[in-house]
Amino acid sequence: MKKLFSVIIALFMAAVTISCEAEGEETISKESSAGEESVVSVDSDTTSDVESLDESLPDNDSSVLSEEESSGVADETSEEEISAPEYSEEICDPESYGYAKQRYTEFLLNGGYDDVLYIGNFEHDTVKLYTYMLDLNGDGGYELFIKSLIGYSGRYCALLGIEDGTVKVLAVAEDGGGSMGGSYLDYMYDSKNDKRVMVYRGNIRAGGTAQGGHFYVLSNDELYSGTKDEPVYSVKHDSNKLHLSYMADMIAEIKVVTDVYTEDEEYFYAYEINGVYVEKDEYESSIKNYSSIELDFYEGSLEEPIR
Repeated sequence: MKKLFSVIIALFMAAVTISCEAEGEETISKESSAGEESVVSVDSDTTSDVESLDESLPDNDSSVLSEEESSGVADETSEEEISAPEYSEEICDPESYGYAKQRYTEFLLNGGYDDVLYIGNFEHDTVKLYTYMLDLNGDGGYELFIKSLIGYSGRYCALLGIEDGTVKVLAVAEDGGGSMGGSYLDYMYDSKNDKRVMVYRGNIRAGGTAQGGHFYVLSNDELYSGTKDEPVYSVKHDSNKLHLSYMADMIAEIKVVTDVYTEDEEYFYAYEINGVYVEKDEYESSIKNYSSIELDFYEGSLEEPIR
């Protein structure tokens, strides 16, 4: 599948709910709170799986993109609210939160922005920054989910972690949108395994001739084992939509290794889970286990990025 994606490009906490066993009921101040969450379902039509990053940003940022610009990067799929467990991200260890905040801030202010968000070539006053602290793998430490919006074009998101006192870039994604597609990170609830996960999702297009979709779930158990370019995934979903005439050679290569595919008058479709070709129904059923968790991101500044 990686080979297929490279050809197309050439053409054109789970955050587990933190359970605090406190002797008395005590709330954490808003200053330390990671915010409220809600869950929305993922549409099954994942052959076009890029959604506008601005839709996942705070409501008060919805005016950043005009309707025309927003439609250029919008996913063709839609999401609707569903009944799902209520989530409340609690800060069980303010000391751990404060330590993580300090380490991430130092990292970002000392070259980290360029490393994960690629903002070096932009005027800083054009950058909008959104952050959310979470314990994705349930180890008591905090990962940082960070997104940027640069003008009307640059949209980046990244997941950072702290290993042995050093900040590590766990995953990055760029939502380029438009005819070439793009990718982004999505914090999701995995209903099959009852846990929260971070998902790298989106697609790569070559105009109307080819489209490859990806929906990769980062492994919580091996969250720190990979690199920002090659994270460790617990499950990988891939989809292909190829024009019968323009992509005939690529289609022929797939037909050599599998007979699990479908065709219509114009396009060829094939779906994979962990490198194994599957029927579309099985692919869609697996995708439906995941629901996006809407987060109350903190709109910070480059000088003070974290709440």
